[in-house]
Amino acid sequence: MANWAIIVGINEYRGLPESDWLHGAVADASDFADWALHPQGGAVDADKAFIWTFPAPPATPTEPHGAMSLSAPWPDLGSVPSATRAPDATRPPDAVDIVALVEMVKDLAYAAPGPHRIYVFFAGHGIQITGRDGETCFVVGDYKGVANFGLIPCDALRGTLQTTGFEEVVLFLDCCRTLINWRGQAPNVFVDGAGHQVRYAVGRAAERQKMAFEFPAQPPKRGAFTKALTEALRRKRDANGGLTLGDLELYVQGRVPGLLGSNLQLPQFEPDPRPWPHPLITGPAIDPVSRVVIPGVPAGVRLQLFDSNDAPVGPPQPAAVDGYIRFDAAVVGDMYSVRRDTGEVLKNFRHEGEAPLDVF
Repeated sequence: MANWAIIVGINEYRGLPESDWLHGAVADASDFADWALHPQGGAVDADKAFIWTFPAPPATPTEPHGAMSLSAPWPDLGSVPSATRAPDATRPPDAVDIVALVEMVKDLAYAAPGPHRIYVFFAGHGIQITGRDGETCFVVGDYKGVANFGLIPCDALRGTLQTTGFEEVVLFLDCCRTLINWRGQAPNVFVDGAGHQVRYAVGRAAERQKMAFEFPAQPPKRGAFTKALTEALRRKRDANGGLTLGDLELYVQGRVPGLLGSNLQLPQFEPDPRPWPHPLITGPAIDPVSRVVIPGVPAGVRLQLFDSNDAPVGPPQPAAVDGYIRFDAAVVGDMYSVRRDTGEVLKNFRHEGEAPLDVF
């Protein structure tokens, strides 16, 4: 199966006050792009991955605009319809950019031998409108807070991708679904094709009419939904070496509350059919995981493991009868912190494997 990806992350919206800008959407889009392009992840070839963030992700010696410099060319909206261009690092994508890209990708997939799957990932602001059954719309660069300009209706986007060129359509939407009093319908920017309805799955960061949150309180921030999502996509596998949509849903729904603490956010997944007839991905995990083992824990002591984003890894654990505490989902090579459940930091360390960790 040939895989495609459209990945957009927007922190800064020039039509909104700076106080309404986000902090983690670009990092979330870059993280998802890293997974999508990995041969053991989304397995999307570079010429089929279309990435645009604003601002551009941090540069590296080989990537002047971070993950965005890995993008395949987007449609040029100038006088030559077939021309393409790099995504513009000086601004976020507008609605016309995304609509033109979707039309181009549909044509390319339809003309290429299949079957095809497409991943669509949006991180940024989102709203839920009152028309069209409360459709969730992703907010893009030309949004001004008036009329319906600068909105991408996500159900309509899914619908048009389902009917032209793709065998499977997978959307992940890390954005709010807060309700606004909208007098009209969502913008009618997509046209369904002539093909048959195909399998789809949509992962949404929050319930209808609810907010999606970033964490931690101080930068650098991430979207809790994407943090949990990419963890599962990289690391979660069943006994058969696959990740089903059901297991992905359970992991993300269980992980997000632990990341956010007091902010209530319940991700929702909508696959059709349920369950899907095969795993979402198969093969070995990208990041090897192994337990953190802490011996000699005094009776009555409860410890908590935190990752490099200051997010808890599972609930606090009491000492077992043998005096050991064992934490599971730890990635070899990552930085962690062991703390008492009172918040006292006992040890910061790089996880090197399951050798016992000297804390006490």
